[in-house]
Amino acid sequence: MKEEGWAEVVVGRRQEFTDRLYSAAPSPFEFDPATIKRLAKIDADRVKLEKVAHKLKPDDPRLARLERRWNSLDEKRRNIEKSSRPRFSEKTMAKSVAFLMLDPDGQVHTEYRLLRREKPTSAGGSESSSDGDAPRHEADPQRPMTSAIGS
Repeated sequence: MKEEGWAEVVVGRRQEFTDRLYSAAPSPFEFDPATIKRLAKIDADRVKLEKVAHKLKPDDPRLARLERRWNSLDEKRRNIEKSSRPRFSEKTMAKSVAFLMLDPDGQVHTEYRLLRREKPTSAGGSESSSDGDAPRHEADPQRPMTSAIGS
């Protein structure tokens, strides 16, 4: 997987790196052109159903049929997304970690997560802003600096 372009590949039991896995955002992915076309067709059908539904009155019996068709389209979309293999751009892979995890039941799962940039710290060890110049928490200039001791 490193040869494919992933920034890092982590292999092990899920419980060994659960915190790291869930502290990172999922990597954005794309589908192949054929899947994108199928999903676009479903989205177009949903828009048509929505237009028809807005024209009907709330007590119209046809609304129930439209709702069943809407739910059917949702299920179809979920099945297509679940059965399709996601694709990642080279840029995304270069900033992501591939986690290959062995679950307690013996199954192997793969998840892809974006690497988080480390926050810079000043020489004193306090947190700083992303530009590294100003402290993250600054005193309010309108409020005098006082000690809570003895108040």
